[in-house]
Amino acid sequence: MLLVHDTRLMKPVPRSLPVGALLAGTIFLISGILVFDASARFAPPTLPYALAGWPRWLTAAAGSYLLIEGISGILIAALRPFGWEHEAVQRSPVLSRTLAEFWGLRWNRVIGRLLRKNCFEPLARRGAPMLGVLLAFAVSGLLHFYLVLPAAGLVPAIWMGSFFAMHGILCLVETRLAVRRWPAVAGHAFVVAAFVATIPLFSEPLLRCFMR
Repeated sequence: MLLVHDTRLMKPVPRSLPVGALLAGTIFLISGILVFDASARFAPPTLPYALAGWPRWLTAAAGSYLLIEGISGILIAALRPFGWEHEAVQRSPVLSRTLAEFWGLRWNRVIGRLLRKNCFEPLARRGAPMLGVLLAFAVSGLLHFYLVLPAAGLVPAIWMGSFFAMHGILCLVETRLAVRRWPAVAGHAFVVAAFVATIPLFSEPLLRCFMR
């Protein structure tokens, strides 16, 4: 989770201490910890899509978002005293108008770049971009399956892998629907609806990993 640096996204700069960026990252991090911890108190572990679990899952998703923003912000700001600047890992994911924009351009650009270069682009160059999208999400799903398996068990790991499989399919659906041509409000609504519809598959295994 802490591996957010990519030397290809770095450049040398004069050394400085970015107090503002470090403070902002710390605020995000602390807020994320508090929100994520609170999410486990709404309901005990339950099966995805059980009615009682929705406050638990939505709050856990919000806490996770804040945590990732805080961790990446702090680790990037920590490079400046050593004379390095790193491009933003997160580019305001909440502003995404499509799922492709969220996963490909705004969310965790280090991992997104890795998946794009090694999964999507080789197949896209061969005239199979849709297969490239599915492969990228399949690899991401397997990675998260691997992380969840020893901490929470096989079934939660399958839930987590299914979350990324579903988003791969939804990315193809939004391409068919030409969501990127929709008005901004409609595009945002589509992204929010896609996450709300699938978030139990992500939040429940994540909570079981960290909340015992």
